[in-house]
Amino acid sequence: MRPDGTFHILSRVGGGFSDDLRRQMLSNLKDKVVDSEYAEVNSDHVAYQMVRPTLVVEISCLDIISQNTRGGSINRMVLDYANGEKPSYKVVRRLPLATVISPQFIRVREDKKAHPADVRISQVSDRVEVAQVDVDAREFALPKTSVLRREIFTKQLKGETMVRKFVLLKTNKETISDEYPAYVVHYTDFSPNRKDALARDVKISNSVEQIELLYASLKEENVKKGWTLHSGVVAEATTVQTPVAVTEEAKPKRAVRKKAEPQANAPIAETEVKALAPKKPRATRKKAE
Repeated sequence: MRPDGTFHILSRVGGGFSDDLRRQMLSNLKDKVVDSEYAEVNSDHVAYQMVRPTLVVEISCLDIISQNTRGGSINRMVLDYANGEKPSYKVVRRLPLATVISPQFIRVREDKKAHPADVRISQVSDRVEVAQVDVDAREFALPKTSVLRREIFTKQLKGETMVRKFVLLKTNKETISDEYPAYVVHYTDFSPNRKDALARDVKISNSVEQIELLYASLKEENVKKGWTLHSGVVAEATTVQTPVAVTEEAKPKRAVRKKAEPQANAPIAETEVKALAPKKPRATRKKAE
């Protein structure tokens, strides 16, 4: 548990239990199942059931690691438990913690309770370096995402309005955690005449050049003739410059170049003299008698 009273998920433990203890724990815990916004799965991709935080156990492990192979933090989910009329776990956010190598169950600690003093997170942070271990997970604010570009196109078909929306975002969180990309493109396609009316697609990148290409290719692929730009927003302070699709209705008419009128007393070019000279009558060939 973190000092603020939230629960930080460290590991799943499957070894060290006897068959009798497994049956006993299943019997005791099946009546303590509660709702949860978050779920873990086992190796067979079956979700665990979350229970009231009343049981404290002791485990052993070979090692605790707080950084991945790239030197980044290992982020784990933080949950808040509400013990009200309908107890449940609420998702708070992911924060740095650690991963446990070969955890094994030792015993149930009946002398301990689910309290920050008894199951304190410092048992991990005293052994390995864990960032932001003292911050309040509920109040820890991440930088806000900024909208770099937002364009909505519409088209009428069989009396229905189809909508295609493109949004380019800058998360501003890439320096905080490896879990956040620097840029996100979100594409929404709403077609009421289709069986699955709503479709979405997401592209991510840490490169501004690559995200530009992804945004442009999505528009080129999905905005063809007949689509009208309904609304568009482009951030003022951004280096992202993606081409804006131009519909048939929005294309400017081709300019007609008019022939310049000659000015008075202006020198006449040789080609103009030839044009102004009277034309000789065209010779006609008479048919021989």
